[in-house]
Amino acid sequence: MASLTLLLFLGLVGQLTDPVEPTLERMILDELLLWHLPFLDTFFRILTWLGSFYLLGPLAALLTIVLFAGRHKWRGYYFSAVFYGASLTTYLLKRLIARDRPGLEESAVIMLPLDSALPSGHSTQALAFALPLAVILWNRGRS
Repeated sequence: MASLTLLLFLGLVGQLTDPVEPTLERMILDELLLWHLPFLDTFFRILTWLGSFYLLGPLAALLTIVLFAGRHKWRGYYFSAVFYGASLTTYLLKRLIARDRPGLEESAVIMLPLDSALPSGHSTQALAFALPLAVILWNRGRS
């Protein structure tokens, strides 16, 4: 099963690193540009910032310190391992895949990061912060 998963992953990486931009992706982006609403720029700017390592990295460090101080060392180790491990893995995969960001109209772009497009660092970091936090809070009353 692991071999099949690896083959599928490598096939996906091959499709995504193809220098020719996928037609479906371009069609979707062009359609979204037709629906561009300026007030949503602010919403997505905030949403993007909430998944930023600049915000979540220090919050994760603070939460880890709080867990350690509250005699929950294993929860602190767990949270740190998931968050920082996922962040590091995402960074390494970005270097491996090295997929350029799709070209967009300048008016629709909100400060694009300079690194590769895939995998999404903001999405990964937001999930890697929220998921272990939810597990810790869920299990808090059980121990």
